[in-house]
Amino acid sequence: MVDLNSLLYPRSIAVIGASTQPDKVGGMPIRLLRELGYAGRIYPVNPSAAEVQGLRAYGSLSDIGEPVDLAIVAVPASASQDVMAQLGGNGTRAAVVFTSGFAEAGDAGAHMQERLARSARQAGVTLLGPNCLGAMNLRERMFATFSPIPLSGVPPVAKSAWSARAARSAPTRMRSRAKRAWA
Repeated sequence: MVDLNSLLYPRSIAVIGASTQPDKVGGMPIRLLRELGYAGRIYPVNPSAAEVQGLRAYGSLSDIGEPVDLAIVAVPASASQDVMAQLGGNGTRAAVVFTSGFAEAGDAGAHMQERLARSARQAGVTLLGPNCLGAMNLRERMFATFSPIPLSGVPPVAKSAWSARAARSAPTRMRSRAKRAWA
């Protein structure tokens, strides 16, 4: 069974390919984490910058000096395999890979995606992606996404068991409605 704790409840996050520009793919996660109250440690990784959005930048994942729970990866597809090797060597347990140019781009990309997934499995890294929007945990104020939508307001977290039950049964209700619509 896959352990999702490092993905959804990380105590530390490295943004590999971090951007000094908050509205870029590699910049938005840092902006969201900082502005919306993430309590864990944030490590921007950018070999060309000393500072990213007011935080000390690291030239590489190994420069951080300790394992991170979650890595957000915003590098070109051609660099993703090297990044995955660094994640495994660093002890990182989960990664969200925003990068596109994999299976959606054809056979060569599909082959790269298979290699990336195999490397993640071998390294023990839970992988979300590639070419994904990311993940959010509103209760923890953890935003591993490049979507600016959370900036328009984070909804309150439900404290009702009814909400969880309704969410669990939603797929069943949708399938039932779809069957009736096509009958």
